[in-house]
Amino acid sequence: MADSTCRTSGRAALIGASLLCCLALAACAHPIRPMLGERTIQVSGRGIVGDRGAAGNAMLVRAAQVTLDHGFRYFRVVSPPGAMDQRGTLLTPPGTTITIEVYRNGEVSGPGPSLQDAMAIAGGDLHQASGADR
Repeated sequence: MADSTCRTSGRAALIGASLLCCLALAACAHPIRPMLGERTIQVSGRGIVGDRGAAGNAMLVRAAQVTLDHGFRYFRVVSPPGAMDQRGTLLTPPGTTITIEVYRNGEVSGPGPSLQDAMAIAGGDLHQASGADR
């Protein structure tokens, strides 16, 4: 009888340890895209539709979310070349993948025509995020 109880508790411990490992691995899985380099991240335009204006705004919001997810405050669209105009408007067609460079607070002087404030964009303020009137 004691031998059977010992086997049952051993199986329970093994099952418990297996569940604990599965939970630990699940906690490690997250949707944050890996960085390509120290400051570079690709942001997918997959699933973004609409005209160029709406798609560009949706991509800026997505880029802001990715920037903040990685612990940065500001970002600049670096690829494709010419994707941002002088006023900070994103000019890529829907579905385009863009590459951004990211910066922490204090590493740059603040938003400008090409440098976007991810916190402002995530807060819904697309018009003031680059420091330019759009």
